[in-house]
Amino acid sequence: MDQVEKLGKLLEDGFVGYAHYYLQDCWDASKLKNKADVAVYKQLLEIDSKLGTTQSEQLDWCVFHSLRMDLIKV
Repeated sequence: MDQVEKLGKLLEDGFVGYAHYYLQDCWDASKLKNKADVAVYKQLLEIDSKLGTTQSEQLDWCVFHSLRMDLIKV
Protein backbone atom coordinates (compact mmCIF):
# COMPACT_ATOMS: atom_id res chain seq x y z
CA MET A 1 0.00 0.00 0.00
CA ASP A 2 2.91 2.34 0.72
CA GLN A 3 4.08 2.09 -2.91
CA VAL A 4 0.63 3.08 -4.16
CA GLU A 5 0.69 6.17 -1.91
CA LYS A 6 4.17 7.09 -3.20
CA LEU A 7 2.99 6.63 -6.78
CA GLY A 8 0.01 8.88 -6.04
CA LYS A 9 2.38 11.62 -4.90
CA LEU A 10 4.49 11.23 -8.06
CA LEU A 11 1.37 11.44 -10.21
CA GLU A 12 0.32 14.62 -8.40
CA ASP A 13 3.76 16.06 -9.18
CA GLY A 14 3.28 15.37 -12.91
CA PHE A 15 5.20 12.10 -13.30
CA VAL A 16 3.61 9.09 -15.05
CA GLY A 17 5.39 6.62 -12.77
CA TYR A 18 8.58 5.59 -11.03
CA ALA A 19 10.51 5.09 -14.29
CA HIS A 20 9.73 8.64 -15.40
CA TYR A 21 10.93 10.01 -12.06
CA TYR A 22 14.08 7.88 -12.26
CA LEU A 23 14.99 9.10 -15.74
CA GLN A 24 14.54 12.72 -14.73
CA ASP A 25 16.58 12.17 -11.58
CA CYS A 26 19.44 10.61 -13.58
CA TRP A 27 19.72 13.52 -16.03
CA ASP A 28 23.15 15.18 -15.90
CA ALA A 29 22.60 18.65 -17.34
CA SER A 30 26.30 19.53 -17.28
CA LYS A 31 27.09 16.63 -19.63
CA LEU A 32 23.74 16.59 -21.45
CA LYS A 33 23.56 12.86 -20.73
CA ASN A 34 21.25 10.55 -18.85
CA LYS A 35 23.14 8.29 -16.41
CA ALA A 36 20.28 5.85 -15.80
CA ASP A 37 21.06 2.17 -15.31
CA VAL A 38 19.16 0.06 -17.85
CA ALA A 39 18.47 -2.80 -15.41
CA VAL A 40 16.99 -0.45 -12.81
CA TYR A 41 14.95 1.35 -15.46
CA LYS A 42 13.56 -1.97 -16.75
CA GLN A 43 12.45 -3.00 -13.25
CA LEU A 44 10.75 0.34 -12.71
CA LEU A 45 8.92 0.03 -16.04
CA GLU A 46 7.60 -3.38 -14.98
CA ILE A 47 6.38 -1.96 -11.67
CA ASP A 48 4.75 1.00 -13.41
CA SER A 49 3.00 -1.30 -15.88
CA LYS A 50 1.49 -3.30 -13.02
CA LEU A 51 0.30 -0.06 -11.43
CA GLY A 52 -1.38 1.16 -14.61
CA THR A 53 1.12 3.31 -16.52
CA THR A 54 0.76 2.58 -20.23
CA GLN A 55 3.68 1.66 -22.47
CA SER A 56 3.04 4.69 -24.67
CA GLU A 57 3.30 7.03 -21.66
CA GLN A 58 6.52 5.35 -20.61
CA LEU A 59 8.05 5.55 -24.09
CA ASP A 60 7.02 9.18 -24.51
CA TRP A 61 8.82 10.25 -21.34
CA CYS A 62 11.81 8.00 -22.03
CA VAL A 63 12.42 9.75 -25.36
CA PHE A 64 11.83 13.13 -23.70
CA HIS A 65 14.52 12.47 -21.06
CA SER A 66 17.02 10.47 -23.10
CA LEU A 67 17.80 9.44 -26.64
CA ARG A 68 19.93 6.51 -25.45
CA MET A 69 18.90 3.54 -27.57
CA ASP A 70 19.56 1.07 -24.75
CA LEU A 71 16.90 2.80 -22.65
CA ILE A 72 14.44 3.22 -25.51
CA LYS A 73 14.70 -0.48 -26.45
CA VAL A 74 13.64 -1.52 -22.93
